[in-house]
Amino acid sequence: MLSKCKFVAGVQDKRSLPDFLVPEVAFAGRSNVGKSSLINAVTRNRKGARVSSSPGSTRQINFYLNEGVLALVDLPGYGYSKASKESASSYMSLVEHYLLTRETLHRLVLLIDSKVGLREIDMDFMSWLEEHCVHYSLVLTKIDRLTDREFDDVLSAVQGRVEGCCMLLRPIIGTSSKSGKGIKELVHEVSKCVKEWPGERSRFSGETFVIKYDGAAMKDANLSARFASDVVLLKQVGINPIVVHGGDYKVEEVLAKFGRECTFVNGLRVMDVGTLEIAEMVLSGLVNKEVVQQINNTGGSAVGVSGKDACLVGAKKTCCTLRDGGPNNIEKIMDVGFVGEPSEVNTDLLFLLEESDFIPVISPVCSGANGVTYVVNPDLMASAIASAMSAAKLVLLADAADCVKDTQGHLLREISSDGAEKLLQDEGMSVSMLHKLQACIKFARETCGTSHIVDCTIPHVLLLELFTTHGTGTTLCCEFRGEQ
Repeated sequence: MLSKCKFVAGVQDKRSLPDFLVPEVAFAGRSNVGKSSLINAVTRNRKGARVSSSPGSTRQINFYLNEGVLALVDLPGYGYSKASKESASSYMSLVEHYLLTRETLHRLVLLIDSKVGLREIDMDFMSWLEEHCVHYSLVLTKIDRLTDREFDDVLSAVQGRVEGCCMLLRPIIGTSSKSGKGIKELVHEVSKCVKEWPGERSRFSGETFVIKYDGAAMKDANLSARFASDVVLLKQVGINPIVVHGGDYKVEEVLAKFGRECTFVNGLRVMDVGTLEIAEMVLSGLVNKEVVQQINNTGGSAVGVSGKDACLVGAKKTCCTLRDGGPNNIEKIMDVGFVGEPSEVNTDLLFLLEESDFIPVISPVCSGANGVTYVVNPDLMASAIASAMSAAKLVLLADAADCVKDTQGHLLREISSDGAEKLLQDEGMSVSMLHKLQACIKFARETCGTSHIVDCTIPHVLLLELFTTHGTGTTLCCEFRGEQ
């Protein structure tokens, strides 16, 4: 399949990257690891990729096209190079840009010299790939220099060091450009990449994803930074993310500073006038701008708004009931103050921001009849916006305790809207979990879209859920075949 690869472009700056409509498999590794030699072995063309005995000779990204169905990409080596520091920094910046933004990149093949094994510079590069959710395969080169026993020892050592790597795609393959050992297996793996996972990125290009951001991910600096980078990456690959955030923990902190005690009914904070003023100040001011700044610091262009801006989301007062627990268990209607639920969505501003390549970040503070302000549950607000925008995906970030589980406590990977509705009958369900399921059910039935409830404490959970085969959380659709 790969024997007709031809060199088509050598690129030294971002603006010159070719626009291919075919999947790409990129090769990376330390300087002088044997990338060019391996590409020539894979393509059965000894003169295809330039081979040099001097480390760091490849100082540009070289593209090889195979009959218009697949492209192989030779990336500059990292580590030792005779190039100046300024030049090396320039082409490594190009490599970073390519790996993070290239829509047609299907897999990265990371080469490791089997004679020296994994070095710290390799582990650093792999950590960077893990950090940015770039899937990659490991290939050991120059195994002709090892005995079978030595190769087994090296392979075992490598497998031990990469055991916890989430982005690594197995198996690890040993190869020799000189003897041809392992080349057939590598060609087979490369050929399979045409049909694998990253095609999802192209499939969703131009689509809208509504993401509810809340919970532990907002409190942890590392998780919040990774969330922001994931949102920016979605935008870079052509997806239009809309972020609806919570921030109840921050409201609690500020209320405590003001010495205000809160009353709760069925898990809902009662919003009197004083509490409402503080909540609006925190959610639409402090929290909203923190999220916007985080995304902008990561390279995005985010704009912060509330449900009030441009009459984005209208709200109505939430009706809350509570049973008294007496002999007759009488149900009473309780007043929770200025707590609301979405009643209508005006999408004009959101479409305008999407067309202008901005990322909307929305606080759950809305206006109701006669200009009354309400604080709305962010799950329900995200669902209403997703339905109004005909979004392809609704993603709700949740704390681990609020993930969807069966009666044995095991995570439910897939569930239909009917199945989710049955879970609502559990009287012990938390209000937080109740709102998430209601949000997903409503979105699924109104749009036939797919929603996801994911554990926000998992690094890069957003990308792992959306762009891997099995994801990490619960997927909810109108109907799943085979569901009991």
